Amino acid sequence: MKYVNNNPFLSQVCAKLRERRPLISNNYNIRIESVNDAPFVNLWFRTRGCRHDHLGGCTMCNYDASPPVSAAEMIEFVRQGLASLDWNDRMMLLVSPSGSMFDEWEVPAQAREGIFRLVRDVRCRTFVCETRFDTLTEHLIRQYADLFDDRETCIEMGLESANPWILKYCINKSLSLDKFQLIIALLKKHRVVSVANVMLGSAFLSAHEAIQDTVQSVQWALSQGVDRCVLFPAHVKKWTLLEWLWERDLYSPPSLWALVEVLVRLGPHLVPKVTISWYKNYHRESERLDPIQSMIYLCSPTTCAECRTKVIGLLDQFRNTSDFRIIQELANFDCDCKRRWKTQLDQIESQPLKERVAQFYEIIGCGVLGLDWWEKHGDDALKIVPV
Repeated sequence: MKYVNNNPFLSQVCAKLRERRPLISNNYNIRIESVNDAPFVNLWFRTRGCRHDHLGGCTMCNYDASPPVSAAEMIEFVRQGLASLDWNDRMMLLVSPSGSMFDEWEVPAQAREGIFRLVRDVRCRTFVCETRFDTLTEHLIRQYADLFDDRETCIEMGLESANPWILKYCINKSLSLDKFQLIIALLKKHRVVSVANVMLGSAFLSAHEAIQDTVQSVQWALSQGVDRCVLFPAHVKKWTLLEWLWERDLYSPPSLWALVEVLVRLGPHLVPKVTISWYKNYHRESERLDPIQSMIYLCSPTTCAECRTKVIGLLDQFRNTSDFRIIQELANFDCDCKRRWKTQLDQIESQPLKERVAQFYEIIGCGVLGLDWWEKHGDDALKIVPV
């Protein structure tokens, strides 16, 4: 895979913020929840980390980095994780590295094929793996489909936004939507279920802009033939640009009411193809994560203390059933915090997004890379932002 990075400013900033990030040592983590009334097992295994992360990475992501890991070690980590599980034929299983299963820079072919052989021998109804869609080829998709021809197979991919400008200047992802369309067609051709992850709450977007972008991105992805979309409201994680902005009151995670609003706008015809994830802080609720991992999430999407438990409970029910009536119940839910959020949502930004991003870049450049750096390179950094 040829790696392309077309926002060197954000990459340099994100790399600077991660300079002192500690390496992790835990070999695998497991989280189990219920989706569509079936167990959904997430098994993460240690690699050296995401390729994009090593070069700076996304403004919101921190999936960690590790000392070097051999292919044999990766296979053994997954073997140990699988051995710890109680299996049944209704289980859905996701096995994931820190970044992309099909990127041989992170997961060598020997490791990927060994892991797939392990999974082929266990009882589960559905198998899912995650990868950047630009790591896929028809050859790899065909191999994957042929290996698991006895069960439903899925590939989950980070789309984040269907707006190329937001991808490049707010998220720091250089992805071709034409390539995405091609990969969706190839997955469909080989009967592999396609899952697109869509973000809510990118850096620099207002609450209104964030909701609008998420709704439009889901609509676009489904119109291209994506089988399912997963909505991910942003959290503030350590060693990210979102953390730096949040510490200076320049960013807040989206309200859970924003997530509800997205689902309301998508409506009963599209919502059955949409699920939600990471709408709460799983790290704090898990006992199987090491101390470094448990400190990653600093601020999460929420409502007020009065209604949070009820709202999270209803979102849990929706994740488990995909029943739009639960979203309707949330839409009709009344709370002071919801009314305050609605008032903020109706506020109009005084400047266009592109002008605001240019101003943010100056603040970030001076604050993260230094005033001297900005005086020398600031003009070049701003030139990449077409205002």
